Amino acid sequence: VAFNDIKHSASPYLGIAVQVQDGNVDITNSMFTNIGRIGAHYRNGVIPGAAISGTYANNMYTGKGNGDWLDYAMDISGGVTLVVDNNTVSNNTGVATSDGSTSAGFLATTYFPAGQNLANDVTFTNNNISANTTGIAVGFDGTDNSVVVANNNNIAGNTDYGIFSTAPLVDGTMNWWGDATGPAGEGQGTGDSVSEFVDYCPWLDAEDPAGNPVSNIENLTQGTFHCSIQDAVDNAEIAGGDIIQVGDITVEENVVIDKGLTLQSANGKEFTTISGDGSSPTISIQADDVTVDGFTLTNPGGTNAVSSNNNSNIAIKNNLVTDVAGASITGTPVHSIVITATANTIDNISITDNMVMDIIAGEGGSVSAITVGFSTNNYDVTNLVIDGNMINNIDASTLPWQSGPSGGKGAYGILLNLGANAVGTGKIIDAQ
Repeated sequence: VAFNDIKHSASPYLGIAVQVQDGNVDITNSMFTNIGRIGAHYRNGVIPGAAISGTYANNMYTGKGNGDWLDYAMDISGGVTLVVDNNTVSNNTGVATSDGSTSAGFLATTYFPAGQNLANDVTFTNNNISANTTGIAVGFDGTDNSVVVANNNNIAGNTDYGIFSTAPLVDGTMNWWGDATGPAGEGQGTGDSVSEFVDYCPWLDAEDPAGNPVSNIENLTQGTFHCSIQDAVDNAEIAGGDIIQVGDITVEENVVIDKGLTLQSANGKEFTTISGDGSSPTISIQADDVTVDGFTLTNPGGTNAVSSNNNSNIAIKNNLVTDVAGASITGTPVHSIVITATANTIDNISITDNMVMDIIAGEGGSVSAITVGFSTNNYDVTNLVIDGNMINNIDASTLPWQSGPSGGKGAYGILLNLGANAVGTGKIIDAQ
């Protein structure tokens, strides 16, 4: 069916080609042009007890472009179950001057039935959604509980958002966003933007169906992509030896490395940041044979950026460590990079070519850039190399030394065999 010039003379914001008020209704193989407002309106709340479902497939909706009007290929109400597949929607860019409402390729909300907030269940697949203000708009306000899945769509060239949500969590994975780097907005690529509440990772590196799922975090050894560093570590080979590479992004994670592997940035510390949340070290090493190479590491509110205990063959190199702790951290030591041996001798520790700077803590705790070993332990650290590092602005409390119950403590570039009382037998051997 071809729908054209479906309008309402009383308002530029009215006109619906098809409205479904009850039942299972499929709309397929149709064309919509010059529609007043909505191509297909699956509208719940008109008929009491209605059960609305259907498929909207193989249709083409072309909006009216810029102007004082609105365009939506579909407006989907609450309580509706719908599959939206293999449609082409474009040119929905009108703005209502009456209230500033904007157009979208598709709109799914629980606004209707009024006051009930009935969840809908909408799946978007294999659609081409381009040149709209927003590709898929989900939700009416912060209470909306729409259920929307959008996978394997080509969403590109939409001016404001590819997918926007007011609050509902949207599964927006496995889509092409117009660029191989993925979406912009809450994403860190340069494709169409996504808002908060949209899960976009992994995305496709080319148009569907040719595109492959990718992300900024890749296990180079296994050829797999991951949406968090921790997920990449958890799925690395247990036997060890995998190389996990992180692209040009900033992630907020506290990563636990519990198997031997290399964690490296793709292009160096200037482009890739891992920021801890202060609850634990930004990177906690819990295995032998681990390399951490080429990141900016921060942990505001935390006491360590990198921590390793009882592990050998550890290399920490080419990183910028900064913004650890802060003046609010009091009464506890802060060691930006800390290597300890509390249960066994450790060997072959290399801390090289890092920059450690602007590490500040409050009253009652010492602060160091690099700490290796504690004099209270009974296990040796052998073959330690600390070389080529730049250390700047390590700042402990400015109170007088040991004044009061929690006065000033020391600020150190490098601490070896830290401890108030040398009661342990462990020592550092063959340090360079």
